[in-house]
Amino acid sequence: MAADFQEGITDFSFQTSGSTGVPKKITLSKNQLIQSAETTLAYFSIKPSARFLLCIHPQFIGGAMQVVRAYINQGQLDVLAPERILDIDHTKYDLVSMVPLQLNKIYKDLKSHLNDFSHLLIGGAMMDPQLEEKIAADSLIIANIYATYGMTETASHIAVRRLGTRFFKRIGHLKISKNENSCLKVKGLLTKNQWLQTQDIIELIDENTFKWLGRQDFMINSGGFKVHPEKL
Repeated sequence: MAADFQEGITDFSFQTSGSTGVPKKITLSKNQLIQSAETTLAYFSIKPSARFLLCIHPQFIGGAMQVVRAYINQGQLDVLAPERILDIDHTKYDLVSMVPLQLNKIYKDLKSHLNDFSHLLIGGAMMDPQLEEKIAADSLIIANIYATYGMTETASHIAVRRLGTRFFKRIGHLKISKNENSCLKVKGLLTKNQWLQTQDIIELIDENTFKWLGRQDFMINSGGFKVHPEKL
């Protein structure tokens, strides 16, 4: 993907995951990808010429953005096959992105390797609450590990939540709000200044903070009582 940036390609096609409705192909501009990368690098204070690890598939937005971040940072990008069991050593990394399944395996079998990551971003699926509780309470883990909230449409995450905490904190300049069904919507340069409506039900704490409750399209209405399967 870095080669595509250098060759002057201005638009990139991605498959959405369904955060805003039925999964579909969308196009994101080079400027949108750059803005997202710069927001992440600034939020986590990643210094120039940092070292990045790519171990999720770059076909999807989470992996693609790790490539863009390294490119923008002029850093070093190491690539591992996106497997459940990662072939890692004790190389130090400034920024790493993983899915929960990979984190689970590392914590169980290679726990000391987590401290080789200054910042570890977890996305692509829900965190196992029991695993999160164990990691957050583990005094031997000094890495900064965050669950992320985002979607393909916003070029990766727009909010992060440190493991062991309850609320997602908005990063960057996107505005967040909710509709009449308490579903999150976002607006900013990444969405071309148009409100982007999701199917994620939230509790809006303030203009920068929210708690994710579940998916509107998964919600069960049992005799008028709304049940979120994710919480169960």
